[in-house]
Amino acid sequence: MPGGVLPYQQEYISGDLLDYLKSFDLRVGTLEAAIGTNLEYDTTKVNGRQNIIYARDEDFYRVVEMGFDVVSLANNHVFDLGEEGLKNTIKHQNENGIKYCGAGMNIEEASKPAVVEYKGKKIAFLAYCMYGNKYLGYVELADKNKPGINPLNMDQVIADIKKYKQIYDLVIVMPHWGREYSYFPMPECKKMAYQMIDAGADAVMASHAHNIHP
Repeated sequence: MPGGVLPYQQEYISGDLLDYLKSFDLRVGTLEAAIGTNLEYDTTKVNGRQNIIYARDEDFYRVVEMGFDVVSLANNHVFDLGEEGLKNTIKHQNENGIKYCGAGMNIEEASKPAVVEYKGKKIAFLAYCMYGNKYLGYVELADKNKPGINPLNMDQVIADIKKYKQIYDLVIVMPHWGREYSYFPMPECKKMAYQMIDAGADAVMASHAHNIHP
């Protein structure tokens, strides 16, 4: 999240950590915030008294400066500024050449992989967000004619992995799931991770817990 208290701090990341990030060939993360200045909050979340997470347009330079190549937008905060906020967030990705997956103006866009080429190999990143439980709060799901987030439905996830494994050299799945501030993955998440691997995923990189899990 490039916003919050960071705009009021002169140094948001140490030079050593920035150099460390830039020492890698690819940098991948979850952008867990809507991007937009003076946009209205999502009414469903406001009425439900849920946390709103966003960053101003001018704060997005931090994502660029850290050198992210791919970000997942499949999370419970990217829609916190509503449809206009999601459009604006995607606009910033496109303008800065950062590939994204996991959200879009409809389910077709939201479910598309982000594809990068590295050393002659094509890598597909797929992102999904868990929904409908007390641990993630409200998630605006994409539909055929509705913008939102790519839902974590395991039948579809497995079908997607098998499909894109036939097309690309590597498939990496980025689910947003589990319980915040926990120290171990929930059993159901661990089970789903193994199902993804069995379907052909080369890696599963999850987010939402705000802690590093084993």
